[in-house]
Amino acid sequence: MPTYEYTCRDCGHTFEIVQSMLDEALTMCPECGGSLRKVFAAPAISFK
Repeated sequence: MPTYEYTCRDCGHTFEIVQSMLDEALTMCPECGGSLRKVFAAPAISFK
């Protein structure tokens, strides 16, 4: 399952969570109850 990073728009709290691609995106900050935004980053690539 992929790991997603979220940042709170109000307090700036940043955290990662493992979610299924079918799960709804989180909307409420666990620290302050403010609104969250999903942080998009380049995918990790592993060459073996």
